[in-house]
Amino acid sequence: MIHTIGILDTETGGLDPKVDPLVEVAVAVWSVDDGCLVSCWSDLVLGISNAAEPVNRIPVAALERGADRADVLANARAYTGRCNVICAHRAEFDRGFMGDLGKPWVCTKFECEWPNVKLGASLVETCLALGVGVTHNHRAITDVLLLARCFDALFAREGAAGVRAMLDRAMRPRATFEALVSYEDREQAKAACFQWRPETKRWVRTMAIEDAGVKKPSPATIRAAAPLSLNKGELIAKGKHPSTHCVVCGQPSKALSLWREHDERDRPIASPTALVMLCDRAICKTTLDKHPRLYAEETGAPGHFPLLCARCVYRDGWTCTHPDLKANGGPGLSVHLDGFPGFAIICSRPGGCHTPLRRAISCKGQWLPSDGLTPRRIEGSDP
Repeated sequence: MIHTIGILDTETGGLDPKVDPLVEVAVAVWSVDDGCLVSCWSDLVLGISNAAEPVNRIPVAALERGADRADVLANARAYTGRCNVICAHRAEFDRGFMGDLGKPWVCTKFECEWPNVKLGASLVETCLALGVGVTHNHRAITDVLLLARCFDALFAREGAAGVRAMLDRAMRPRATFEALVSYEDREQAKAACFQWRPETKRWVRTMAIEDAGVKKPSPATIRAAAPLSLNKGELIAKGKHPSTHCVVCGQPSKALSLWREHDERDRPIASPTALVMLCDRAICKTTLDKHPRLYAEETGAPGHFPLLCARCVYRDGWTCTHPDLKANGGPGLSVHLDGFPGFAIICSRPGGCHTPLRRAISCKGQWLPSDGLTPRRIEGSDP
């Protein structure tokens, strides 16, 4: 069982560990049992060059006060030696410069399934999606502490069990796979988190073997397994609405996703009874993944579906019919967002500029049925 993780980050003078110098190393020890930071350390590496100074903002003059590389690596090994596993955002890169530290590595960018975060998201994008504020980045100690706060946020939502579930999924047996796509279909490989290797001219991704080709259960096995949609009846019996509560754990969530059940031949079931809501807890996602029946996620619009729009009387399938909506010729609807204070543009290298991820939490035009028959306005909306 994982009790302690070592969060590690490096700053370097380039991308090639064979020729470019190691500039800075930072390690934080984080307790899974207690959900908090235990200790942290960082040091500059003695050197005479830093071609990446425009990115990491570490002047060459400061490297003259750094420690010898061997001493820095020894200190890093001492800190990670207290941990069960080493976590790094894009671990493959950091491991290339650090070498073998005697502990398994987990990549928090491409292997960890953070709640409500797309696989392969940058550290800044991951922080914003988890509600962690970002003021500085691109220094080793700063990025380590940001990643520690991401684990803090996950612990606050799901406890130690949720953190371990995410790490256990990330540490499943893995292999490297190649995406066999044409030049015209290259965006499909990129969207599936495959990375282009120019030296071999291939799209490759290291992923869990079971995710690449899980043995399909027989139709008889699928029919024998109770579908998750049956849990909706239990929710209703307990006074919980299936559109606002997770079908697995029965808890309400602000980040529900919508999934459609398939039959024993993996054909989607068209009936609305086949739609189930799933929260973003890693344990619930694991339960759905291990179910013999196939479940495919469905996304919809407008707003934040299903929590914001699922029961609104103006919803028609994925379409909003409210007359004030601009798409319907109206003046527009006021939608309130959370997840980031105010408006800002986030710029990062090499991803360019983008607006921060924010969640729609209320809509001025929303109208909910209070008892399934009589509509009612939500609090604060105009009549």
